[in-house]
Amino acid sequence: MDISWAEVEAFKVGLKLAKSLNVGRLTVESDSAMLVNAVNKRRLDITILGQCSRSECDVFSSFELVQVNWTNRNSNYLANSLCKLAIRNENDLYFDMEYPMDIHNIIIRDAIN
Repeated sequence: MDISWAEVEAFKVGLKLAKSLNVGRLTVESDSAMLVNAVNKRRLDITILGQCSRSECDVFSSFELVQVNWTNRNSNYLANSLCKLAIRNENDLYFDMEYPMDIHNIIIRDAIN
């Protein structure tokens, strides 16, 4: 799969999760400038990716507020580490307040750095 479409797929899954958790205010961060621009300029973007993100953004009406921000890849340590952990453990790491020690260590390391 092309990385652009992988980013869109992750965006879709995240939106579904946020909707199922009844999140009121949603902030989405991605290091993919292409995805962030496609979402934020979805009404003007006539590319296939832009149209796909436009249809996925219909779910925005389920939230009180939605922000989609670009973040530098270096600032994405936490998300990158959690994804690698999920892949290594072959699960999606869905948890409430009781989370594994591996996750605790990643969060502490990210907070310190």
